[in-house]
Amino acid sequence: MIAALSVVVLVLGIGLQSLRRSAQRETQALEAERARFATLFRLLPEAAWLKDQDGLFIDCNPLCEQMVGRRREALIGRHAAEVFGIEAATSGALSDAQAMAGDKPVRYEAWLDLSGEHRLYQFTKTRVHDAQGLVIGVLGVARDITELHEGRERFRRLFEGSSQATVLVEGRHCVDANAAALALFAAPSREALLQTLPERLWPERQADGSETAAAAALLRERIAATGWAELDWDLLRLDGSLFTARMRVTSIRFDERSLLHVVLNDVTEQKRLDRELAAYRAGLERRVADRTAELDAVARELGETNERLRAILDGAAAGIAWVRDGRFVQCNRRLAELVGQPALALLGRPVSALDAGDGGAFAADAGVAREHLLRREDGSTFWARVSTSAIDPEDAGKGLVVQVIDVSAEHAAAEDRERARRLAEDAARTKSDFLANMSHEIRTPLNAVIGMTRILSRTEMSPRQQDCVSKIQDSSHHLLAVVDDILDFSRLEAGKLRIEQVEFDLEALLQHVGAQVAERAAAKDLEFVIDVAPEVPARLVGDPLRLGQVLINYVNNAVKFTDDGEIAIEVRELARLGPRSMLELAVRDTGIGISPEQRQRLFQSFQQADSSTTRRFGGTGLGLAICRRLATLMGGDVGVDSEVDVGSTFWLRLPLPIAAEPAAEPPPAAFAGRRLLVVDDHGQARAVTASLLRRQGFSVDSVDSAAAALDAVERAFAAEAPYTLALVDWKMPVVNGLDLALRLRSSPPPRPQVLLMTHGDPAELARLAGTDVAPEVLQKPVSASALHDALARVLGGTPRAGVHAESGAALRFDGLQALLVEDNDINREVGVELLREHGLEVDTAHDGREAVHCVRERHYDIVFMDMQMPVMDGLDATRAIRLLPGGTALPIVAMTANALPADRERCLAAGMDDHVAKPIDPAVLAARLRHWLGREAGASAGAAPEPDPAPRPDEDAAVLDPAAGLRLAGGRQALYRNLLRVFTRTQKDICARVRTAMDEDRWVEAERTAHTLKGTAAQIGASPLRDAAAHLEHAIHHRADGDRLDGPLERVQQALQAVLDAIEAGESQAG
Repeated sequence: MIAALSVVVLVLGIGLQSLRRSAQRETQALEAERARFATLFRLLPEAAWLKDQDGLFIDCNPLCEQMVGRRREALIGRHAAEVFGIEAATSGALSDAQAMAGDKPVRYEAWLDLSGEHRLYQFTKTRVHDAQGLVIGVLGVARDITELHEGRERFRRLFEGSSQATVLVEGRHCVDANAAALALFAAPSREALLQTLPERLWPERQADGSETAAAAALLRERIAATGWAELDWDLLRLDGSLFTARMRVTSIRFDERSLLHVVLNDVTEQKRLDRELAAYRAGLERRVADRTAELDAVARELGETNERLRAILDGAAAGIAWVRDGRFVQCNRRLAELVGQPALALLGRPVSALDAGDGGAFAADAGVAREHLLRREDGSTFWARVSTSAIDPEDAGKGLVVQVIDVSAEHAAAEDRERARRLAEDAARTKSDFLANMSHEIRTPLNAVIGMTRILSRTEMSPRQQDCVSKIQDSSHHLLAVVDDILDFSRLEAGKLRIEQVEFDLEALLQHVGAQVAERAAAKDLEFVIDVAPEVPARLVGDPLRLGQVLINYVNNAVKFTDDGEIAIEVRELARLGPRSMLELAVRDTGIGISPEQRQRLFQSFQQADSSTTRRFGGTGLGLAICRRLATLMGGDVGVDSEVDVGSTFWLRLPLPIAAEPAAEPPPAAFAGRRLLVVDDHGQARAVTASLLRRQGFSVDSVDSAAAALDAVERAFAAEAPYTLALVDWKMPVVNGLDLALRLRSSPPPRPQVLLMTHGDPAELARLAGTDVAPEVLQKPVSASALHDALARVLGGTPRAGVHAESGAALRFDGLQALLVEDNDINREVGVELLREHGLEVDTAHDGREAVHCVRERHYDIVFMDMQMPVMDGLDATRAIRLLPGGTALPIVAMTANALPADRERCLAAGMDDHVAKPIDPAVLAARLRHWLGREAGASAGAAPEPDPAPRPDEDAAVLDPAAGLRLAGGRQALYRNLLRVFTRTQKDICARVRTAMDEDRWVEAERTAHTLKGTAAQIGASPLRDAAAHLEHAIHHRADGDRLDGPLERVQQALQAVLDAIEAGESQAG
């Protein structure tokens, strides 16, 4: 046990020893710790002190001594109140108590006046424990933050006063924001903004489409790495509106805190402008690119165009150059070839070096081409057509474009043409002279043949002699037609035939055409019909002479080639073209017809349907060729439709202006309610006659035979609607018209009167007319006016003032003196006989000199003058007669075989008044006598009665024809009287007006005044005055000298006075 105790004691001793050593070590360690703490305490960078629980200073470091301005020994064991005063000690004691009572350090700031300075300190106090963990005092640390505070205040002032929105962010919260930021985010208060999480202030996606949260994470990483970032960021205001801010974020530490300093600038509008600017820039760049591309294309095109232009210029047939300041700037290859030197050699040379003329070849001339003589390099010359034009008319300095065309060949050709023209003119003149001479030489004996056979035909002859004379007359007229065809054709070929434009009556024209061939058609027992459609205008404007010439040619051919059947002139209106009527005038026959091969040759010169050596029909082959050329001159066309052994239709189609038509004359009262019967075996003739009657207001039936006519008359009698008149064709089969008339005359009353229609012998017509059997006989083809007048005479009423065939009775001019100047004995005898038939006393002269002597010695009323005579020709004789006293008023009519229009013009130019071509047509001669001797002539036999109420001069109807004037006045007598009064008032001094105009060289006015008188005289039916005015108009137009105009003007004055006297006499009688 002792041992055990010994052991225990030993162990305890060992343990105590160990404990003593351990305590010693701990004490040493604590001392060492205290030494380290004291060292650290003394070396703290801030002022530090220790207080016990009673507030007494235990220790302080050197910085604390420096802060309070006292030594450590003055502080140890003393209370703060003793050192700093009660007020400061109280505040310190309170914070000491808080630090010892709490687990966390107590921090606060306080301003102290230490060491004579008022400074701001930041205090940090924490409790101090002993080894057992008991609070034994307070460790205080003070840091002078006066400068920091001042910096903080400056930052705050800058922060708050900044115009840029600024936000401080700590972690995920906004910890501060200035006023600009509040306005930017539309925050009602600072608290509202600071309480809003940053993610609530941005949209889910940014403008570039990225997610905002992911972009924000990347932004934080970048700031963490670099400490700052600058970017544009889409944000939301508190009201939810979106805006874009340019944001600069900087990582800072402030008050021991890690903050993000965010500066924001609203760039929404700038972004919009940037976008617009970018769009504009992009558009501008596109346009620039496009424009650049266009310019590149234009440049390429321009280059290609220049190349093409150069190729064109070099390939041009004309020489082309650019000239500036009188020198060549550029030229093409052709110009160089023309002048015989290289193009480069021309550049810079004066253009005058090429001018071989007057120096004006290259003058500016507004594009007018003129021919100049140019010089080549070798000195030779050539003719060129040079034209110049300014490149810029406003800037002459830019120069001229010159075009040069070699016309040497043209000049040579022109010289050849001129030589050919002269040769052609010589040939044409020779041909014309030949034709004129041949015409004269043929017409002169032909006049004798026709005249003598006419004289012979009026003597007693045997039937055999009469047959021979008839054949001589037919052959003579055929020869005359051949000569006329040749002359017309030559005039057409020479282009000397002119188409007139005058008003004419279509019915009168067609009746004239019909009268030319009616006798020949009747001799072959052919039915001859003129069928005019109702729509065809009655009056037209054109050349009735040439239109009639075409139709007469057609009708003559139809009679020639038709032995049986009918011939019809048919007129239709194809179209109405405003004031013009497109007419078709056709001549249809039932003749031999024409084969297709023959039709191809028609209308060509010297071609006939039957051109064989055994041909039955004669002719020159010129008639249809003349028709075609006349139709072309009148603006129309010709053609033929034909079938062999069936017949032919020759047509003429042409547009004609429509003349003013007189007002339609109402049917006479005597026609009212009358029933008429047309009897004609020919269908078309029957239809035409019935149509004409219906247009005049009659009720018409028609039949095709005498038997049918008798049946119709009986039926009408039984129906108590008898016929008043029957129009009966004379030549009908079985029972002819005359026999039918006799039967009707013997029938019981009321029986119709009979009006016979026939194409028979005129002598037979004269024998029948006026008998009890047929009070009227109408010559076929029947016209509307002739039918109207015949019915008026039979039924009662006024005959229409129309155009009728002239009576064959001769006009008488008993007691008047005529001088016939003719060197050919036979023609002189013929002329004397023809003139004496009209009652004239005739003297003769063999040449012009004798004619002048006769006129000087004796008074004559008219002179007929040949042109070609020995000693003195007719032209010189006329001029000499005009110089005699009273010679200007003497009518002188050319009676010559010179029948060309040029011959007529020569006669008129020499002072003659009229022209009659040989062979002399008695009807033409009678018309000329009536025209020139109308006032002295006795009444014409067979003259138609005039309307009683119309004013007329008793002494003579030729001066003023009331019937013609009344027709032109539409049959209205009151209108015609008014026209005469207006004529008297306006035209009585017209000769004085013409004379005044001529004296004052107002020739246009004088000619127009004469023309007006001509038209006015025609309107009232004063034909002599009309013709005299026409002669005066012609003389004025050709500017005849004063003496040559005295005669025509004197004749107008005489004719005018005669008309005025006639009007006055008629008014006195009417009154």
